[in-house]
Amino acid sequence: MEGTALRHAMARVPGPVTVVTTIDGTGERWGFTANSFTSVSLDPPLVLVCLNKNASTHQAFTSADRFLINVLAHGQDAVARRFARSGVDRFAAGDMESCELGLPGSHGACARVACTMHSIVDAGDHSILIGRVVDTYADDRTPLVYYDRTFACPAPATAAGAEEPVKILHLADW
Repeated sequence: MEGTALRHAMARVPGPVTVVTTIDGTGERWGFTANSFTSVSLDPPLVLVCLNKNASTHQAFTSADRFLINVLAHGQDAVARRFARSGVDRFAAGDMESCELGLPGSHGACARVACTMHSIVDAGDHSILIGRVVDTYADDRTPLVYYDRTFACPAPATAAGAEEPVKILHLADW
């Protein structure tokens, strides 16, 4: 299977935009942007996020005992871009504050999921971080979505009972 064909097909699958954070044993904060985040189990409560093995944050996360998944809200695309960039201080903007488990979190996120490390699974060029959920936060903000290689926002749902599907709008459409 050619990687380009798989990348093209997967670009058609909408995914949440998250910033995952942790703090290492020396107190240094680490974070990365991911859209490969999903629930795994309700009993026990488990979620997963995938991290490229070549990422500068890989060692910090694979040796961490806990991490926080910030599900970004519409309008937080600059945060997602900053945490996706290498060679910059991702925390310099000051928009990440101590949240669940004392980990850096975004108070603008539509949800946060605090985890202790349950297991790490080898998956080709990525590591799958499986976290046991120990705390959560959620509000009514609209989530930021990654679709067709750009940030998007789900369109507002139609009136209750309407038969029209929910549409995905690109940020440029707002």
